[in-house]
Amino acid sequence: MIQKHISYNGHKSAKSFQFAILLIFLLSQIAILCGGNAAFASGLRWPLDIEISPSGSYGEFRGLRFHTGTDLRTRKQTGFPVKAISDGFVSRIKIQHRGFGYAIYIDHPALGIRSVCGHLEGFAGKVGEYAKSKLEKMGAFYGIDDSFSDARFPVKKGQIVGYSGETGLGPPHLHFELRKLNDDTISPSVAGYKIPDKILPEILAIYFEPFSFDTRINGHFARFSLKPEKKSAKLFVWKNPVTIIGSAGIKIGLTDLAEGGNVLGADNVKLFLDRKLVFERAFNTISYNENNEAPYVFDYHLCQKKGTGSVYNLFKWPFEKNSISSEYKKFEGSLYFETSGTHDIEIVVRDSGGNEVTASGQIEYLTGIVQPPSDKSKTTGLHFNCMGITSRFRSDENAETATISFKIAGSTEKTFPVICNEGICEAAFPYSKDLQNGVFHKGTPVLPPLSYVDSKGGEAALNKSIRAIFPAESVNLPVLAGFSEVSKEIKTQLKKCSKIWTFSPDEILLGKPVTIEIYDIAASISRKLGVYSVNSTGNVSHEGGTTGTDCIKFSSRTIPTLTVLEDSICPTISYLGTRNTKHYGKVWAYKVGDIGEGVDDEGYSILINGTKARFDTDPDKSELYVVRPSETKSEKKAGKSAIEITVTDSAGNKTTIREKR
Repeated sequence: MIQKHISYNGHKSAKSFQFAILLIFLLSQIAILCGGNAAFASGLRWPLDIEISPSGSYGEFRGLRFHTGTDLRTRKQTGFPVKAISDGFVSRIKIQHRGFGYAIYIDHPALGIRSVCGHLEGFAGKVGEYAKSKLEKMGAFYGIDDSFSDARFPVKKGQIVGYSGETGLGPPHLHFELRKLNDDTISPSVAGYKIPDKILPEILAIYFEPFSFDTRINGHFARFSLKPEKKSAKLFVWKNPVTIIGSAGIKIGLTDLAEGGNVLGADNVKLFLDRKLVFERAFNTISYNENNEAPYVFDYHLCQKKGTGSVYNLFKWPFEKNSISSEYKKFEGSLYFETSGTHDIEIVVRDSGGNEVTASGQIEYLTGIVQPPSDKSKTTGLHFNCMGITSRFRSDENAETATISFKIAGSTEKTFPVICNEGICEAAFPYSKDLQNGVFHKGTPVLPPLSYVDSKGGEAALNKSIRAIFPAESVNLPVLAGFSEVSKEIKTQLKKCSKIWTFSPDEILLGKPVTIEIYDIAASISRKLGVYSVNSTGNVSHEGGTTGTDCIKFSSRTIPTLTVLEDSICPTISYLGTRNTKHYGKVWAYKVGDIGEGVDDEGYSILINGTKARFDTDPDKSELYVVRPSETKSEKKAGKSAIEITVTDSAGNKTTIREKR
């Protein structure tokens, strides 16, 4: 019938048919890319019947990883029914001490997706009976990770599968996650969910990052940032054009508050240049294998600073391999032009609730024009960026000077670009191996000796006191690197056993962990020593550390300001009272504290009347729960139980209390 219809209507009908086939094909492909979005027309339900209020969103930055689900608030309570979002079957349950705690995985084959609910108080129905029976046989509170066929535990849409809780990490809430059946996660908005959210994102800052060692942004070689003016709830602008000479990239810092003061992330960020879309960060699907790529989508170091919010890179690094912007080529989204001119910039941010805000302004692109600094800074010193080093030093060169000849240690003279103004010169140096022995201007050092490290790996050391060992492929872009000593007060009761070291480039982010070895230690090498990071206010945080024969070392993808401290302070134990809990029954609760390396997960020994007791811990609350034994009538008449609790921290310090309960 279709062929006959086409022959009678000629070329026009043939084109209509071809268009229809093409449209059907495109729609099917969109459905596949969206995790089967077309199938969601029948409607998915939320796993909770209470108000849907997010405390965490899909794709937001969590340190060095993505958050791949939506955290739903549960009124700071536990025990709300958690229901299946659609027909399917329980494909897996997992019970672990940390992580998701009690988690249930439900496959929905008709939709091609899997739903995950974590931090549950417990499972419902036959699944709950199965888990309880197995734990009892194991004599444990955790340790189940079982998968099932579709016939074992089928579920219907709206069926209660568990109850909200606070097991694993964090306070009471429900972690709700959607995945493809291959376990790649997908955004709830892709599946047709609309997150209830009436609060618009706030744009905090726009950053312009140099992509060449000699790029000038507003008269300097360094990164430039600005705070846009809020013209309305949805519009932020900067009035004065940002001048750029060379290649640069844009980053945006923003925050998106949720009810209750929680902070969410963006669902989509787009960069428009002269009203044309040039780059997009679309958080539609994320593989767990891509978690190490999170610091390339975000600026890790800027995100750690107070008041910056989440900072998104609106360009693609050459070493990026994640799916969030897979369609773009390396450095796509960057700003570079062959001729001078003024260009319009527009950044559109959409959150998971569908709220959109825009930041707009202009850049003035210049070619071959030398400008003095827009501010008349007198500060000297070094500034490291992703492509090179800026050195500010005192000089009598005039503002018209475009380049200066420098003496390279162990070599000849070489010319580098400079910007000079009122006795201060700012020189730009690339990360080049021939500069690693230092650079001088008129006999004055302007660049200290540094170690050249590239993708082959290498080593950066300082006076045999401290060194960094870079494995191959740990450095994404070549650097000149080194350590320097810092003089500052630190706030701690622990004994300081080494100098305080800072590393340059201070904002380095590595593809693989680097190993730091510290040798200059004013204490004997022992388990009590640890590596601690030191923040700008002098507060310290334990980073880890293992002992060698003559040093202490630790590994990390970032290199903070650090020192070595000795932890000789024992943990503290204090009684909180009796409680009646769901998983343990009646317990004695204790507060356990430690100011150094923290309590060892295996560092608990509990005896009741000389017999090993069952117990559990909640590291989030620093609490210990000792399960009270069942008592016979004769035992009750006998009086109180003798309790002995020993807690050992990770430095080997031990505290023991003995009491009657």
